[in-house]
Amino acid sequence: MIRHAMAVAAFVAVAVSPAAARVRLEGLDRLYFERVVGLGGQLPAAKPNQDVASLIPDVLAKPEFASGTSAAVESDAELLVRDFALPLRSVKHQVWIREVLDVSNPRISELWWALYDDGRRSDVWYFEASPVRADGKALSNYRLDSLSTPDKSRAVFRVQGQMFRPGGAWWIVGKEFVFRTSASAVTFAHVRNTFGYFHSYDTDSSGGVLSVSTENEVNGRFEAREIDPVSEDSAGVCGFRDPELAEEWEFSWQQLAKVARCIVNARGAIVRHRDLRAPSFVERGGSPPLKDR
Repeated sequence: MIRHAMAVAAFVAVAVSPAAARVRLEGLDRLYFERVVGLGGQLPAAKPNQDVASLIPDVLAKPEFASGTSAAVESDAELLVRDFALPLRSVKHQVWIREVLDVSNPRISELWWALYDDGRRSDVWYFEASPVRADGKALSNYRLDSLSTPDKSRAVFRVQGQMFRPGGAWWIVGKEFVFRTSASAVTFAHVRNTFGYFHSYDTDSSGGVLSVSTENEVNGRFEAREIDPVSEDSAGVCGFRDPELAEEWEFSWQQLAKVARCIVNARGAIVRHRDLRAPSFVERGGSPPLKDR
């Protein structure tokens, strides 16, 4: 349990603009998120629990935890909090996303994203990578890597994804959740599966195999390139480091994207295509696209 002496000082509701929140965070249900509370609503008593609820109050004057760090709340290393500025060009006041991550479960984490509009809480969304919540799909634990607004009508949430399962299977992915933006809403539009590393279960005769994929927008559609399996020589030349064998390993978007591009540019890559409007596998209704050469 979190000790509240410092938490009260850090998260107490202080005076901000009297105007109510106006900007909404919409559409994450397509990615198997659940809306916990909407505009002007009260957090339910059961979810999130009291400790998490204290970190997403109705009013929050300013960001407390920089996006470049992963700050544990007081001595509780199982609750991680970060604040990400969302510089919307269609509004003049400050908007940001507070991320709360509960890593108390060794395999499946719990994630909350809360949007704050000029210090006032708007929508709060919850995600858990459980197959029973995602039509039986094996998804990843998510957490934000960065936010950007390339233009007035678009925001990009770069999302880290990881899952390590018993038996040697694991996957590490980088995804871009792209949103349409306006003065009143940030609405999910589509996913780009920027890179992915997928390691199969170990067997009696081998330690499992690795496949690597990337996805880019090419000629008005998404083009995915995949090498399956990746040879040890190719992995070594491209600088791949196995997260389960390396003495020290941490998620680096730039490095993982660079290594993935190197691997999939080899001859013999499988090429897959997806229409820009077609859902990705990680969305409701999405399935892996058909393979072609």
